[in-house]
Amino acid sequence: MKKLVLWSLAVALAAVFAGGTAYASANQVNGTSATTMTCTTNCSSSLYLILYSNQSGGTTTWMVTFGLFGTDSSGNPTSISASGTVPASMISGNQQNTLTLALDTNAAGLQVQYCVADQYYNYTCNPYQGGTITATFNTTSNYSNHSVEQNQTTFGNFTVHLNLQSDTSSATAQTNAFGTQFVDGNAQFGTSHSGTVEITNP
Repeated sequence: MKKLVLWSLAVALAAVFAGGTAYASANQVNGTSATTMTCTTNCSSSLYLILYSNQSGGTTTWMVTFGLFGTDSSGNPTSISASGTVPASMISGNQQNTLTLALDTNAAGLQVQYCVADQYYNYTCNPYQGGTITATFNTTSNYSNHSVEQNQTTFGNFTVHLNLQSDTSSATAQTNAFGTQFVDGNAQFGTSHSGTVEITNP
């Protein structure tokens, strides 16, 4: 079931985005996560979003990584994406079986990018004015999983080393990303995540 491996990839991508070019950095990861990867309207628009918390020294920090993919009026592939810290005031739910994100990217200070690809899939990116994303996750009883993972993945000129364990369950997600509605019956909700993510030059 490919949804079960999304947490590891999502953490890797989130760590990369959050870490910028700060290679050889290690991040402790623990807490709650929620992931949706879905599409709408015959998949003319697709969404990838992960929301997760990191608890350290009694303080909880929330992070979000998202990408909204589609096409422009000329049929060129587009993406709207960002990653960064989310104020706790934009998070609600009991974090055990329900979690809601009410994100205003401008109020959160996220640097959102809008990218357009040419016929050779070379992307040109510019700052995007931002907007709102709302997402509500609720667990279901379709499956649950406990996993322990050690993994190494290379993305271009850096390598992500994962040492993680997690408890994950199936979930539903209802999302509105910049005015586009998504419903995902195969989302993922995780609790008790712990471990480290280290980014190094290969």
